[in-house]
Amino acid sequence: MLLATGGSRLAAGARLAETLGHTLVPAVPSLFAFDCRDPRLEGLAGVSVPDAETSVEGMKLTTRGAVLITHRGLSGPGILKLSAWAARELHAARELHARNYQFTVRINWLPDTSAADVLRDARQSRGKQQVHSRAPLGQFPKRLWKKLCTAAEVPPDCQWAQLGKKSADSLARELTGASYHISGKSLNKDEFVTCGGVPLKEVNLATMESKTTPGLHFAGELLDVDGVTGGFNFQNAWTTGFLAGRGIRQPEFCLRSPNYP
Repeated sequence: MLLATGGSRLAAGARLAETLGHTLVPAVPSLFAFDCRDPRLEGLAGVSVPDAETSVEGMKLTTRGAVLITHRGLSGPGILKLSAWAARELHAARELHARNYQFTVRINWLPDTSAADVLRDARQSRGKQQVHSRAPLGQFPKRLWKKLCTAAEVPPDCQWAQLGKKSADSLARELTGASYHISGKSLNKDEFVTCGGVPLKEVNLATMESKTTPGLHFAGELLDVDGVTGGFNFQNAWTTGFLAGRGIRQPEFCLRSPNYP
């Protein structure tokens, strides 16, 4: 028999695995977008920064990747990776503090750039150009740049030559270490995957056969496997499905496998 019923939040497959002798790692949401209502993001749905650094205040995890601003807040690979790597910590904080996934994210929009150096050079080279008109940062989104200038209290008509040290420091902080309050995650069951399920230590990885119940095989998200965005969860489903199918159809092949116990 093959169990491939999807994430263990879908209780039928998980309950069946339990009745057949398996333990379950508790399922929690993973790979979800963040709800964020912030003036710096208003009206910017669809704007993305190809490489940003993100972290959750109070946690040691840091990720890098593209960040997409949506009509509800923040998404994109950089955010989805953060939600996956911090899935259990964020869920534990939700239960401990009853905050329903409310926390603070810090974003460095320029992880490989010294914002202070860029702004200092722009003050010297751009003279009478208005600060709000265009970012001195190549392909940095113009609309996001204007929002960050406003958040840093740079006057709309301020020229680069007029940008004082206090305003420059404030703008540098907005670019490299601004905090964004997250008011929740994407709606329940909208997350891409869950982490949790049948632990891998209870499964023979050469055949995906149960180590406790001979003849029972597993595949896909019912296992305690969740990858980051980019097709890795599809690959997990395809690969474990292939191994389980081969193990069911050709057990003699698997008996020759060096990974077979």
